[in-house]
Amino acid sequence: MELTITTFSIVSFILAIVSTTLAIAAFIFSWTSFNNTSKLQIKAQEILSKVSEKVDVVVERTSHQLDKVLDYFTSLPIVTPESVSKKEEKEEELKEKIIE
Repeated sequence: MELTITTFSIVSFILAIVSTTLAIAAFIFSWTSFNNTSKLQIKAQEILSKVSEKVDVVVERTSHQLDKVLDYFTSLPIVTPESVSKKEEKEEELKEKIIE
């Protein structure tokens, strides 16, 4: 039995080696991409956490300022037409007392 190497078998062997090399390169590339993506995801989580903390601070300060404004406006006396007329009457009485 004689072993003969034909052109077809040489080409098939070379293509098998190239195919295996490409498969290994694709595996290395995908593994590297996966690791980089994981690192980027961790960094994005850290950034998101920092932004969330800053937003919480802004919300807290804004709420505090709104509470102060609401307290201020709710503490003001309510002005009604009756209270204005009573005030005018008191002013008139004071003017009369001063004039006398």
